[in-house]
Amino acid sequence: MTHTEFDTLKTKLAGMPPEALAAFITELAVTSERVREAVALFIERENPSKLTSALRKQLRVLERNEHFYHYREAQTLVRRLDDWLDRIEQDLLPKNPKAAIELLSLFFQADAAIYEHVDDSDGGVGMCYRRAAEIMSSASIQAGRPPLAGHWMEQLMQANDYGVRDFLFDQAGAFLSPDAIRARIKTWRAQLKGAADSDSFDYKRHSLHTRCAQFAKAIPDPELYAEIRLQGQDVNASPLFALDVAELFLETGHPERARDFLPNSSQGHWSERTDELKIRIHEALGEHANARDIRWQQFLLYPSKHTARKYLNYLPEHDQAHALPRMRRIVDAGDYSWRIKTSYYLDDGDHEAAAAMIETHYGDVLQADYYTQSEMADILADTKPLAASLLLRGAAEQTVAQSKSKYYKYAVRYIQKLEALADRFQHWGDCPSHQDWWATFMEQHRRKSALIDKLKKAGTDLP
Repeated sequence: MTHTEFDTLKTKLAGMPPEALAAFITELAVTSERVREAVALFIERENPSKLTSALRKQLRVLERNEHFYHYREAQTLVRRLDDWLDRIEQDLLPKNPKAAIELLSLFFQADAAIYEHVDDSDGGVGMCYRRAAEIMSSASIQAGRPPLAGHWMEQLMQANDYGVRDFLFDQAGAFLSPDAIRARIKTWRAQLKGAADSDSFDYKRHSLHTRCAQFAKAIPDPELYAEIRLQGQDVNASPLFALDVAELFLETGHPERARDFLPNSSQGHWSERTDELKIRIHEALGEHANARDIRWQQFLLYPSKHTARKYLNYLPEHDQAHALPRMRRIVDAGDYSWRIKTSYYLDDGDHEAAAAMIETHYGDVLQADYYTQSEMADILADTKPLAASLLLRGAAEQTVAQSKSKYYKYAVRYIQKLEALADRFQHWGDCPSHQDWWATFMEQHRRKSALIDKLKKAGTDLP
């Protein structure tokens, strides 16, 4: 449901008679456990004591649950947890933040009971725990970081078998004073120093070291964080850790120090993040020309509407119009793929150039991945139906080439669009006509019974 649809529905329901709306919700509650649970909490929203009791009761039900939520039904549990968290965040937290802290602490204590009964491969339950940590942090801050928050933090630090308490450790500054956090780090580091070295991976040692870093970041103390995170290693030996450190220095107002932790290597998947941090450091130091130069190099590497806009933002408005033709000439003459050039031309509104690029690279179009080809085809369908057809051919062929029946419905959709475009023009240039392509396509894939069934159900005439 989109935001517009949500707002429209909400407005319509607000205009309903209260008695009719109450009857309707009651009827839904009879047949839906989720609605029944949500209603039980909602009706106590003005009474913090009763709401807390109702929330505790539902948490106990979740803890005692014996049903295992397999991957396909895991979202059922996620929605129940989100409903539960909604009531804490919207109704309990504003009235009684200490009660919210205690309930959410119990929720973290229940991590074993919950995770032992769900396949959370898509991370939905994990995101609920992340949200719970954020709500608990807000509750502690609102309550003035009460002793209760520190007590529960101490309790929850004793174990982290399912990893979700990491979300709390990241928020440690909301529960413990800086002095308490430093004392805890000192104790943990002493334990790490006294532990015997081992050639095998020691999960508990690794977990304790990670927690030290999380707590140092939560204070925040970037120098201590750098010392713990890097353990004396050169920034180029641990580039991802070094970037974490650089980012914390930048966020705490030390851009010059952040620069010391930028890795030199431009290789690896961290290069883009390094560039973005360099830009932020340059901007923090007023070095706008240097930031602009990096944006220009990003455009040269991958010209797109996105990289062009980011570069143009560094130019005075009257210079932007003069820069655009130069950028277009670079794309025209550059050794970029047909897809990069086509996307750039489409963003530029030049359908003629985009179509020419597609038609002259027909073989490559048929072999390219299909994710964006149908989107480009939709843009060109009215003005350049031949180019749109070639894109859709590639999308159809690559979809079917996977031999996964669950994706065949997309291929059928592309083929239906091809049928509609075929009558829009007569001249196919150096490319096979639709009928010739269609016959060849079916000759290759006629044995895929699932595809044939979907084509027949869609009413497609088969050659």
